[in-house]
Amino acid sequence: MDPIYKIFAKYGWRDIYYANPFLPNDYPKLDEPNRWHVGVRTGPNNIVCVKPCKTEEEVEKYKSPSGNSINEAIIKSIRLYEKYI
Repeated sequence: MDPIYKIFAKYGWRDIYYANPFLPNDYPKLDEPNRWHVGVRTGPNNIVCVKPCKTEEEVEKYKSPSGNSINEAIIKSIRLYEKYI
């Protein structure tokens, strides 16, 4: 896989979102599943999507898929992007 910066440049992405369920000073043994998203914050509610969106319908179609790791989120987002673009 290409370095993350090259992938982000290719797809026009600039955002990484991690839905951190832990409090400061927590040291969990495992990460919670499906907490990573990559893409661009867009749409009426500033959601992370694989492409810029203007409507709620576009956001639902292009919303960044969640992954168990940043790499998994990138792979899923590439698949979604390439499916529709």
